[in-house]
Amino acid sequence: MSADRNVAKIIPISSFSTQEMPAASRFEAWRESMAPLLDVAPATEGAAGAFFGEFESYLVGPLVMGGTTYDAHRYGRSPERIARDGLNHYHLNLHLAGGVWIRVGDREFVVGPNDITLFDFAKPFEGRSEKSSLLVVAIPRDALEALLPPGSRHGVVLRGNTGLGALLGDFMKSLAVRLPNMTMEEASAAAAGSITLIAACFRPSMAVFNQTAGATSTETQREQIRHYIDNNLHQPLTIKDICKAFGVSRPSLYRMFAPYGGVARYVRDQKLSRAFTRLMNPLERHRRIAEIGFEAGYQSEAPFSRAFRMAFGLSPKDVRVIASTEKDFYAKSPINAAYRQWLTHLRRK
Repeated sequence: MSADRNVAKIIPISSFSTQEMPAASRFEAWRESMAPLLDVAPATEGAAGAFFGEFESYLVGPLVMGGTTYDAHRYGRSPERIARDGLNHYHLNLHLAGGVWIRVGDREFVVGPNDITLFDFAKPFEGRSEKSSLLVVAIPRDALEALLPPGSRHGVVLRGNTGLGALLGDFMKSLAVRLPNMTMEEASAAAAGSITLIAACFRPSMAVFNQTAGATSTETQREQIRHYIDNNLHQPLTIKDICKAFGVSRPSLYRMFAPYGGVARYVRDQKLSRAFTRLMNPLERHRRIAEIGFEAGYQSEAPFSRAFRMAFGLSPKDVRVIASTEKDFYAKSPINAAYRQWLTHLRRK
């Protein structure tokens, strides 16, 4: 390899291993390394033991690609965690070895070697994993959704014994082998091709998934309306605006959002969630709480604080303190500056 090529070669943005750590502290170290993405717990109470876990990740254009190996444990994303961290991307897991039991809503399923699972990190899930090895790709929401039809994508499984599953799996394995020796220009080109291939391979499975899950035109339209709301929270948004944009009646809109407590409550909760993300963002620490509350639709700090506490069990000031603690944690963690910047880009704006 030429000297110029070595200079241009991409490098891991984050790597971590418990291998050389004292046995008693390994699981806690793993928990801290996963804290920016997931909540983790031992497989059973008191079963942390001499836990082994490692990962290595590469920033490839808009994607993060990498591999991880770990002992049996539990992990997931709760509604509280989603509101707190604001991550809003898709996570693609290819199992190389081992397996995991997963619950997404009221569905439970198991994936094993060569199966590929797509998770929406803005929605809750939980997993109970055996000792496993995986390849992982994290994809910004807009990049993937631009290539997919409307519908649910959370928890869709592409089985390894299908033609498209095998094709995508072979591609991911090949890319993982070659990625460390690619130049940044080559890696960026590979990233663009990866997103296109992922969408192409998952598209048929998503159609079947949504039919099997009983997705209707109403549910599809509700997802479109949710997307519209989420993209327009920065401006005043009325029921009339939404009905006009989608050609639906008020009663129909109310019925669609009944599972969320009504459309007005959904809008309010999303605005509060965005406010939580801004309060956690170190780049917005200079902003007054009242200013962030005003953007969420509250005319003064007191009603904003009351609504915020009802939603999250914390006051806005409490969250500012947590954000300060999180900053200290990151400074001491194995997550480097490039990875932190990438995580910031994936958060809801």
